Amino acid sequence: MLMSLGGLEVKVEKNVALAFLVMAVIFAIVTLIVGAISGDISQFTAWDVIWVTMAAAAFHFVLQAVHLIGHAIAAWTTGYQMSRMWFLYAFAMTLYPRDEPPIPARLHIRRSLGGPIAFGIALIIVFWLWSNVQDATWKVCYLTSFMLFEAILLFFVSSIFTDGVMFIVRKQWLPSEVPSA
Repeated sequence: MLMSLGGLEVKVEKNVALAFLVMAVIFAIVTLIVGAISGDISQFTAWDVIWVTMAAAAFHFVLQAVHLIGHAIAAWTTGYQMSRMWFLYAFAMTLYPRDEPPIPARLHIRRSLGGPIAFGIALIIVFWLWSNVQDATWKVCYLTSFMLFEAILLFFVSSIFTDGVMFIVRKQWLPSEVPSA
């Protein structure tokens, strides 16, 4: 499926639905295991487990989108904009125009930092939410716990590991042939 978001193409492959369902099943298994260990399982209904785990799985893709939107905003501020967001299975990628000219290293750095900054802001918001709902129902506590886990995991995997490795491999911090603007 191809759509547009503020002039940015967003491509979502059909296999994202499969990834969503797999993540929801994994979250359901974790919910049942943690519920059995904590004694919360007596409060669970099948419907509650389904909606909590589906919401947690959906939040994974929301976080991925926040990360990519951070890159898109940063790219827009440099004048060298992203062309597409691509969702494939449980992953998301940024794509830039193939004919993009070489750009100065400082602009690459600025574009690269947009995703981690957006993710960092999301992580702070999710942590605040998680820390303020500890006396709520089990559903809200489990959902915000999944959200916090996802935010921390994806922050390190997407922002630190993936973006960091790509940045190092592509040597984007090195001066480019293009003089600085």
